[in-house]
Amino acid sequence: VHAGILPTENEAASIRHAIAAEKKAFRDFDIEIGRAQRYLKDLRDRQRTLRTHLERKRALLSPIARLPSEVLSIIIEMAITRTFRRKRDSTVVKRHAVLRVCQRWRSIALAIPHLWANIILY
Repeated sequence: VHAGILPTENEAASIRHAIAAEKKAFRDFDIEIGRAQRYLKDLRDRQRTLRTHLERKRALLSPIARLPSEVLSIIIEMAITRTFRRKRDSTVVKRHAVLRVCQRWRSIALAIPHLWANIILY
């Protein structure tokens, strides 16, 4: 069939049939693409979970993780005290980066009475 030439009835029926078949194929592709996207999302979620597990296992073997809490508390106290000396503001201590490293570091820092003995209230 060429542009500018009207199709015969048989050709028109054939074209309508081809259009219907291609519309169905297009919908089938959409469905298949949706499945592939859901599968890809599932793979990415599983990979993200695996990455998290891997990072946690690596962290368990890091040298800093093997430091006794007593030694780590001295290091944390020095880090926070140094920051606190520069700016005498108790809000600096509570927002210190050391408190946001991990739960262990936060617990150790919060258990150092010297850091919390002088709180400035506004």
